[in-house]
Amino acid sequence: MKACSMAIVIGEKDDIIAVQERVEEWLEKSNELKDAISFSLKNYCIFLPGKKLEDLSIDLSNCIRSRMVKSQNEESKSIKLPSIAYLSPDADESIPASQTPPMHVIVGMLVDRKVQPNRSKSRAESIQINDEEQTMSIEPKQLSLNALNVSDLSQDEPLNIDTVMEMMERWWINAKYRDGSSESKRILHFRDAAARSLLTHRQRHPNRTIHGGTAKDGKDTTETNMGTRK
Repeated sequence: MKACSMAIVIGEKDDIIAVQERVEEWLEKSNELKDAISFSLKNYCIFLPGKKLEDLSIDLSNCIRSRMVKSQNEESKSIKLPSIAYLSPDADESIPASQTPPMHVIVGMLVDRKVQPNRSKSRAESIQINDEEQTMSIEPKQLSLNALNVSDLSQDEPLNIDTVMEMMERWWINAKYRDGSSESKRILHFRDAAARSLLTHRQRHPNRTIHGGTAKDGKDTTETNMGTRK
């Protein structure tokens, strides 16, 4: 597991700042992970308040490349840029729980699915970041929530952004510090990360533990995509 895994968080400035503060607070309180977390948040998350995905273009490519060069101590031209997973409950494909987590993910905020269904999916599919050396693709992906086998939790459940951030951090840490030599062990990495982050959400929002996806009745009944206002 490379040490350059990171989340790219885009959205309204005030919302991004609030999320950043919550993630920092969570990392400080995660006593069970203190020995494993030997990195600072700024090395693993790119917070981009007030930015839109369409406006990032080559800057995002350069940012990721520079971080990979720094972490891998290799020449820029020898770095192969990975595809980026745009986390969206509307995506047609999911990130298999049996795999190691993607090195880079984009977490978008406050996408109103009632007004514009599939907005995040469409944005991810339509954007290519053109690099002088290669093209880095952005692929819409769901998180494999069905791996938890929870009847009320659908695969397309829209999650609060702080829940997504905690889930990804835990998943990355599990993949880096725990034995992932078999598919079953890697699935446990994701299930542990997902269960713990959803527990945090239930503790913070006991009256709204599930937002409700579209899998059961085929209708859009949710208010947000990967995040919601607090």
